[in-house]
Amino acid sequence: MTDTWLLWLPVLLPALAGGLLLVLPRALDRAAGWLLMVTAALVLGLTLLLWPARPVLALPWLPGLPLTLSGLGPNAPLAVLVAVMTLLVVVYSHGFLESHEARGRYFGFTGLFLGAMELLVLADDLLALLIGWELVGLCSWALIGFWYSEPKRTYAANRAFIVTRFGDLGLYLAAIAAFAGGGSLAFATLGELPAPLAGLVALGVIMAAAGKSAQLPFTGWLSGAMQGPSPVSALLHSATLVAAGAILLIKAQPLIMAVPWAGPLVVWLGAITALTAALIALFQRELKQVLAASTASQYGYMFAALGAGGVAAGSAHLFNHAAFKGLLFLGAGVLISQGLKYLHQMGGLSFTLPRTARLMAVGLLALAAVPPLGGFFSKEILLEAVIKPHPAAGWLLVVVGGLTAAYATRAWLAGFAGQARTPAAFDAHRAGPWLWLPMAVLALAALLLGLIAIPPLINAWAEWLNAEHPHGYVWTTTLASLVLI
Repeated sequence: MTDTWLLWLPVLLPALAGGLLLVLPRALDRAAGWLLMVTAALVLGLTLLLWPARPVLALPWLPGLPLTLSGLGPNAPLAVLVAVMTLLVVVYSHGFLESHEARGRYFGFTGLFLGAMELLVLADDLLALLIGWELVGLCSWALIGFWYSEPKRTYAANRAFIVTRFGDLGLYLAAIAAFAGGGSLAFATLGELPAPLAGLVALGVIMAAAGKSAQLPFTGWLSGAMQGPSPVSALLHSATLVAAGAILLIKAQPLIMAVPWAGPLVVWLGAITALTAALIALFQRELKQVLAASTASQYGYMFAALGAGGVAAGSAHLFNHAAFKGLLFLGAGVLISQGLKYLHQMGGLSFTLPRTARLMAVGLLALAAVPPLGGFFSKEILLEAVIKPHPAAGWLLVVVGGLTAAYATRAWLAGFAGQARTPAAFDAHRAGPWLWLPMAVLALAALLLGLIAIPPLINAWAEWLNAEHPHGYVWTTTLASLVLI
């Protein structure tokens, strides 16, 4: 019974809180942020308990189709990551939306999103994951289109929903084929399916993963999703919605490794997306659009590692990416709230917004994989995992590493160096504690999470995931960055 509650409370508690916030009278909107902060903190505590407990629960649902949740393997660490990111974004949002009249709706959908995401990461079979997957898509649509009175924002939300829904069809295809072929939807058994059906299931899984993680040909929806509030962008595009595709590939590793063509397909899908999105980021004029393209590119790195069987490396970079990209999106929110949307409007912000500038510098350095930031260590072991089995794709990612350093440097120079180019940049006012404290936590994480990729922690991490891990660094990211900067 204890294990049952440990598994279901992180799902049900935020879902109930979110539902309550959606129906509370508008007069109680002021308390919405506080209620969800407490709820997210409780969810974080519960997910921390899952890590050592390692519970497993199969809840009867339909004949032969239980809903299976577990804290085994990557599930518990991912559940903690989702809870931490949501808590930090809720704290930030409490200050960001201080004067907004629809706080109950915003925090209500955020609570529902947290519950759905926890279900997705704790799922041990395709059915449970599919339920969380669909609810995550619905809540993200509502959050991206939060300012629904503006047509361009509702258009962006609808576009994101429709494009990812097309990719989601692959998950239905995978579930139907898996059940028809083996009578089970458990991830552990997918690799045992007969060859033709295993290939069909793998194709469906890869299609769904590419849709959610904005990999080619689905990349475009991520750019439009930047119309949502900046804290929504930080939550959805660092470690939750866009991470769902990578999380699915982590869970489906037995299947990806069992189908001969699936791994190489994922590797090259990730590598080509990483290159394409990095080139797009290099020429963007809006800061959030730079970050959006960068997100697709960084998940391309993770796809390449996961396709090559580098689960420890790919998941380590997923955690590091959550820290530095969440930090950068929250920093972008500070600037956009003051009318600084485009890079050419900025300049000199290291003088007018020194704290924000320092924190965003940490995020950009981690994105560029500059040591000793965490992004350097996780990207190095990721490249090592890809280069050995797929040299051409691995060296292509080395080039992408240089492009990443180039557009990160461009963003810093345009936004923070030199003199203020507009009155808005000259008169920018400093962020309050509700905004900069979550950013400071993420900046610290962007520095310390690199420890995951350093022995002996990477050994323990790989053992926990029951995965292979790289045994060294190739030192290519830093060399490419130095050459292209």
